[in-house]
Amino acid sequence: MIIRNKYNLTYCSNIFKETTWKKLFNQLKVYIIKIKTIKKRIGISLCLSNSLVKSIKKRETILEFDRWLNNEGIYISSINGFVYRDFHEKNIKEKIYYPDWSSERRVTYTLDLIKILNQLKGNVKTVSISTLPISYLYWVKNKHKYYLLYKSAKNISRVVNNLIYTKNIHLDIESEQD
Repeated sequence: MIIRNKYNLTYCSNIFKETTWKKLFNQLKVYIIKIKTIKKRIGISLCLSNSLVKSIKKRETILEFDRWLNNEGIYISSINGFVYRDFHEKNIKEKIYYPDWSSERRVTYTLDLIKILNQLKGNVKTVSISTLPISYLYWVKNKHKYYLLYKSAKNISRVVNNLIYTKNIHLDIESEQD
């Protein structure tokens, strides 16, 4: 929900431990409607692991989600594109950085998030896709550092090139804690 025409308060789906889109969507239907009684229009921040992305990618699934968003007055404000794996996995701290930006898997995952957002009609205004920094500090070996930076910069550029042709979607690179 937009507060004072300036601040965007959203409901984030990262609290749910669901590993399939169907289960996550059912949770959203239950809980966001309860919150929505306060305000007519509310934003949602999706936390989508790669497995969730794979289960939502089907056109009919996206259309069903889009219809629900329209009917309920809900919009997408952001997507957590940081966590490729299950967010609620044990010892997730370092695992969330894998795969890093030198990997084709990170590129494909992020491009899939963009494709999903592009298929949602009126429910996407300006959306951020938060993502990880280039890599995780303790994985970077000095002898491979420049190759990792080169490969990662190339991959990020490929994603940014796709963003040029989208609605108002931007990639937000988060800092690394270590």
